[in-house]
Amino acid sequence: MKGTIQNGLLICCAGWLMAICQVGVAQTDPPVRLITDADYFFDDGTIRPGFAQIGFEKDALGELPKRGDRDTDVDTMFAYAGARFRCVEPEGHVIVCGFRFKKSISRQRSLGNFYIDTDRGGKKISYQGIMRIDFCVPGNSGSGATVRQAGLFTEIVIPEHTIVEAYNSSGHRIAVTQSTQDRTSFMGFDSSLPIAWLLVRSNEYLQTDRLNRDFAIDDLVFDELVADPERRGVAELLVVRGDGTEDTADAAELGLPGLKWYHGPGALDEKVHELVEGTMVMLSDGSVLRCEAATESFVLAAAPEVTIPAESVAGFWGGHRVAMYPNVAAGMFAGDKAVLVSPLYDIIINSPPLDFADGTTKISLDGAEVLGQFEANAKRLEDNPEHLTDMLAFHGIKDVNEIATNNMLSIWFSPPIQRAEDTGLIRTCIGEEYVLSGDETEAAFALKERNNDGLTISIGDHTIEIPVANIKLFQMPAPR
Repeated sequence: MKGTIQNGLLICCAGWLMAICQVGVAQTDPPVRLITDADYFFDDGTIRPGFAQIGFEKDALGELPKRGDRDTDVDTMFAYAGARFRCVEPEGHVIVCGFRFKKSISRQRSLGNFYIDTDRGGKKISYQGIMRIDFCVPGNSGSGATVRQAGLFTEIVIPEHTIVEAYNSSGHRIAVTQSTQDRTSFMGFDSSLPIAWLLVRSNEYLQTDRLNRDFAIDDLVFDELVADPERRGVAELLVVRGDGTEDTADAAELGLPGLKWYHGPGALDEKVHELVEGTMVMLSDGSVLRCEAATESFVLAAAPEVTIPAESVAGFWGGHRVAMYPNVAAGMFAGDKAVLVSPLYDIIINSPPLDFADGTTKISLDGAEVLGQFEANAKRLEDNPEHLTDMLAFHGIKDVNEIATNNMLSIWFSPPIQRAEDTGLIRTCIGEEYVLSGDETEAAFALKERNNDGLTISIGDHTIEIPVANIKLFQMPAPR
């Protein structure tokens, strides 16, 4: 393929075909480091400088919650300190060691486990589920925030049976850690990528018939909170102008002069692990597109005439809006290597060519060599080619050549990309992200027109219309 290099982009002679080159510096360390409570606390139990702590011992007024049942809206109870607590599943409770908070966000209650050693009425009190912790601007539960370090204690756990997952603002999983101790286990992250929220859940990926699904949480600790303009949890529409002024409800028009950010309703209520049709593909500018497999390439589902060549693909995952990021150093991708990410493992493989035969995206592992395996809370595992087959079989994949249609795996040919600050962004309701060229950075897409009905973007000579009803988030790119 011939073309010219412009700001990291290979502009092909066809004009509209754009393949983004893989350019970067090899990292010596993984993007996320797993940490222990010793990173946060001194030996006497006091917290180290630079970290905040939520111990669930007082509310914004400094009052001590009553032990046991508490009919309190916990979703925003601790927002004064920078965190919200809720659940993914309905009809649950937020449970911390010694307390059970009945109320969470509207129509949903958070699930956890009430930590109690005695029986009540002959029945042991226990709760199970998925607890979500969102970081927010202190005192403003509707404004999301990010941190680089975060961790918490979990109670009534056993090794490997409970996990904590860290997610970024786009809703992709950037790291996972497993419980390592009996009864009480601390789990935490030190990340080069901003952490927007955490999920605490039982380890459904563990191969066991006796999974301990019970858990409670205790002290949550984190470093400096940084306001996240991508996450505003208002129920109505919201726009933010370049001068910082805001409008909501009917005044929130996509075509508003001076617009900087446009937020669809309920921007914080992301549906984690929601299934979508097709294959989600990340380009090397950070764009995430829903695609379908063609004869020799991916094609954009929103515009089938636009082809995405294999060489511009940073990674892809099938039937699932949430990507699982690899946690290996960028240097691991050198020499035509790729990383296959499952819920618990990173598998480094060699020479994994994309195959578009029969209109189905496949990755050929016939001649691939398993070069290394990594697991959360473990050092590098020994090479074991049989483990790859076992892992894929556990996720229901009988043919190791067909992984793109599985909704629990991601495959990466280069590290996931963080978009440049001057670029714009369109995030759709199904998790697509169109990165828009800024004043200095060329991206795959450019903004052509915006009005109250929606947005028009272009890729080469092709245009794509995105109606306002499909837009979850829009950020204006820096003017060119």
